[in-house]
Amino acid sequence: MKPLGRLFMRFKTCKDGVLYYEIDVEIKGEKKKLLVPRYHAFLGWIEIFGLPPQNEWCVLKQLKPFEREGTLKIDGEELKERVIFNPDFERKMHSIITVRKGSGDYEYFQWFEDFSRAPGKIEEAGIFTHSNGVYRYFCRKEGSESGREDELAPERFLRREKLPISVEEKIREISEDKGRPDSMWLKNFEAKGALPRIYYKMFPTEVLDLNLENSAGKVIELGYLNKSGGEIDRVHGEWYKFFTFEKDDRAFFIREGEWSSAEAEIDGRKERIKNTYGKRLFLLE
Repeated sequence: MKPLGRLFMRFKTCKDGVLYYEIDVEIKGEKKKLLVPRYHAFLGWIEIFGLPPQNEWCVLKQLKPFEREGTLKIDGEELKERVIFNPDFERKMHSIITVRKGSGDYEYFQWFEDFSRAPGKIEEAGIFTHSNGVYRYFCRKEGSESGREDELAPERFLRREKLPISVEEKIREISEDKGRPDSMWLKNFEAKGALPRIYYKMFPTEVLDLNLENSAGKVIELGYLNKSGGEIDRVHGEWYKFFTFEKDDRAFFIREGEWSSAEAEIDGRKERIKNTYGKRLFLLE
């Protein structure tokens, strides 16, 4: 494997009920320093170095609808951010709107998820309307989670998916070392349009020389969750993610871990929250 990048986040402070995390991002020597707001300990978008599906949200428990504002900082530049979270748990759907503004740029991101047939099938869409144009992605994913151990075998993907040899070898290596994962996902995505300027201020993905303005591909994810600790600990753990693109022979690999939790005061209550989390980006060879 060839190391390409690193991302490390750490809890900084809580202000007006909003959690703030310092995030250091580096891709092939290009660095970014971020201060990112999180509006609930069990809700956040997934930082994957700017690879598709961009700004995918992860909802880790049933939450009530809310609208909140925070401040996003990118290399010292301050931007306003507003998030509107509107779930429909009866019909098993999510809608999240993210609005970012600053320095003459704006970004309006709409994210929709239909998980009514989860984990066998989940559909999501993300649309950025921004100062540079429009960008959208669609993602269809299927998975298996604890309680369906008969399907929690990475070999299932190896039998039915056409994957690069480097990906197959790495999946076998991980499964032989770690055993069957607690969660396993296959995502098929399509993405097209003008790249959102604010989002890509956070991730210097251009140094990877990928055509993200018109791309399609697959993501395979193997998750090994923590078996001890509080509720927030047990929904996190170690993740191994593989990215392949239809029009690119390269295979990218993200290893997630370096997890720790901490106690913080939020709206006058002590809560256990994410404290640190780290991700490393590699090129599989």
